[in-house]
Amino acid sequence: MNAILWIFQISLMLMFIMDGVLKAFQYDIAKANIPWVNDVPKGLVIFIGYVEVLCALGLVLPLAISNVSFIIPVASLVLSILMLFATVFQYKRNDFQSVPIVFALFLVALFVTVGRLYF
Repeated sequence: MNAILWIFQISLMLMFIMDGVLKAFQYDIAKANIPWVNDVPKGLVIFIGYVEVLCALGLVLPLAISNVSFIIPVASLVLSILMLFATVFQYKRNDFQSVPIVFALFLVALFVTVGRLYF
């Protein structure tokens, strides 16, 4: 179970680092390539990018520092909440292609949260 959780954590970390860096530090590229970015304020997109980067780092930080294992469930819970809101947002925008992908990320992040709390 521990190996599966680490695989999910590293996968989530890679996806959210790439996406978060794009939103937080390369807003113009994100605006050109991500359709929903045009529908929300710039500050919110940059904030979401910072949250994604920080939570992604929190998913693997205990590999380097052994006394901070409580960060993993917190980071994955924040990502779960973010993906739940993103699922609702995409659904309300009638972007039905993105809803299953975002919901799958929600489920994976929620699995990591529950897995790290109980295993």
